[in-house]
Amino acid sequence: MAKGIEASISKTEALLSTESSLHSDLLQIKGRYADSQRKFQMGLIPYEATSLVANQVRYALLTEIVGRLEIDDFKDHYKPEEKIPDKPITQLPFDLKIPRFKMDVLRLDRRKAASLFRARFDLLKDIPVQHYFIYGDRHQQPRSLVERLVFEMESNARTLQYDAEGDKHIRIVEPETEGNLAVSKLSFCEYFSERFGTTVSTLADIPVSPSTEGNDQYVITVFKFHIKEWKDYSKAIFEWLLSTFCKTSDGASTKFIFFHVLQKDSFSARAKGSLLRILGGKPGKQKRVETMLEGFKKHPNCTVLPELKPISIHDLTKWLEEFISNETVIDKLLKDISGGKKFKDALDMSFVENQLVNILHQ
Repeated sequence: MAKGIEASISKTEALLSTESSLHSDLLQIKGRYADSQRKFQMGLIPYEATSLVANQVRYALLTEIVGRLEIDDFKDHYKPEEKIPDKPITQLPFDLKIPRFKMDVLRLDRRKAASLFRARFDLLKDIPVQHYFIYGDRHQQPRSLVERLVFEMESNARTLQYDAEGDKHIRIVEPETEGNLAVSKLSFCEYFSERFGTTVSTLADIPVSPSTEGNDQYVITVFKFHIKEWKDYSKAIFEWLLSTFCKTSDGASTKFIFFHVLQKDSFSARAKGSLLRILGGKPGKQKRVETMLEGFKKHPNCTVLPELKPISIHDLTKWLEEFISNETVIDKLLKDISGGKKFKDALDMSFVENQLVNILHQ
């Protein structure tokens, strides 16, 4: 049963363009099936449950993938033949090529963060536990960055296991850190115990099995912490997490990837400068977090990505030039995206992303 479904998924994936919306849907189906097989092999779910998922996957392959290929214009989904390069699909105002939401729209000026992640991920490929710290306010869309990085990993044929939230998003966990250090540690252990169906005090307690597809297997976890709620013992939580909780079994084939989103107070791009002038500098909790992050840069398995900041008009212009050849059209789009508002030279990522999505859906 398993081999037939895996073969069908692999053959279908080989046919689909990575730019196709169907390719993204297929990855969701593939991930759900692999997760079910993993839990069955670990004895966490009975045969009836994994058989039910297998039947649902078969149905999804037929209706969601094959059925839509028959209805939709197949040129939007199939990979072009290698010998005959396809002309990029365009749609006004994007006359060079159409931006892909998952990869292009979320890219913009996040190139440095994405490049650093790729470089560190390749460098640490044999390290069992990796930690990536993402720092910024919610208007800079840290969730979007995490999902893009995970999407890239998934696109490179890696087997990922993560908590899904709905059909298209990754669950971001906010651990309970009220009370004291002991209560906070318990909150982390309870989350992993519930997630994996067994008592977990360190990562070594998590039952894992080799990937059924022979690829590297990664367990992805995304935590979010509000700097406004920072406690005197918050730094100690991270030190315990890095030094004690993240101990793995010797020779374990499964690797663990942690994304830690540290979210500071959220203000509009225009208000940030005025607020800092009024306060006479950064708030104390923010300073403590930034000092902690500087220290974590020295840890061999920790990577602190550049702070997520508002998008400059210059970066947005450069991004639009990849998809539009006419400078007058670009100027008009810049005006439409900014809504005629005066943000000096900075726009919050959430605002830009929302405006671009609206333009793409017109």
